Amino acid sequence: MTVVTGRPYGVWRDWYFATAKPNVSWSKSLYNGAVFLTFQLPVHG
Repeated sequence: MTVVTGRPYGVWRDWYFATAKPNVSWSKSLYNGAVFLTFQLPVHG
């Protein structure tokens, strides 16, 4: 399943980070968690 969703997840993550523009490490971690929750969790859940 991860192989199939890897590319779409990467595109989603890149778009999310480009839109949000986090600039400190702790906010990058929070955004990374949000990206995971909004894409991978529904796919695998």
